[in-house]
This record gives sequence, structure tokens and C-alpha cells, in this order.
Amino acid sequence: LTQYSHMLTGYVGSSAFLDVVVRIATDMKQNNPNLIYLCDPVLGDEGKLYVPAELIPIFQEQLTPLAQIITPNQFELEQLTGSPIADEGAAWAAVDKMHGKGIPNVVVSSVDHVEAGHIHVLGSSFIDGVK
Repeated sequence: LTQYSHMLTGYVGSSAFLDVVVRIATDMKQNNPNLIYLCDPVLGDEGKLYVPAELIPIFQEQLTPLAQIITPNQFELEQLTGSPIADEGAAWAAVDKMHGKGIPNVVVSSVDHVEAGHIHVLGSSFIDGVK
């Protein structure tokens, strides 16, 4: 596994499996510092968790900081940052929190508080201090 150039993860429903994913991602990054890791932190949607709540800190503290790209939806971004998103400004502030954890690329796959009746996608890159 350590010779791959790219890694993609999505739904992980147990802490034991998530711990293995963290270990593999860490090993792969150590063996290939140029690894492109996209983490889709599938936690839930529309106010409901799909995974046990005890997985959230593992995603927050261990897994997402390893990624070059994360693709949470609005609910997942709220879980990852601990910040409610009630408008576009709050969404961008939450994206900036993820950049602050060292994640260079954040794509929020659905934000419903930007414009009534519409779902929006937000994307941001913060690379070498430039946004």
C-alpha cells in the first residue's frame, strides 16, 4: 500500500476500522510525502449522524489533517469544526478553520444556507500561504 500516489477514503462506520485507516494513511504519507489524499469524511447529513459520535474526534484530530483534499457537506463541516453554519460567512469561516489544521484544499459539497431554495458548493485552496 505504501507505493501508491493517491488515496481516497469515504464512509467508515467503526472506530476500529477508522484507526486502521489513520494508520495506513500515516504510513503512506511517510513513505510518499507527495501522496495525494482525498478524504470524504462521511459523517452524516441534514442534522443526522450516519456514524457513531465517537468517530468525530478521530476525524477531527487524526484523519482529516492528513488529507490534501477534504469534501465534507455542510453538516459534516459543522461536525469537524464544532461551528454551526447559518450563512455563507459562517461556511467560509469553517473552511478557514480546516485550512488552519493544515488541510490545503476544502470542497464543501453542499451548503444550503447561502441562498434560499438553492444548494451551493464552496471550494477553497490555501497553499504556501496563498488563498
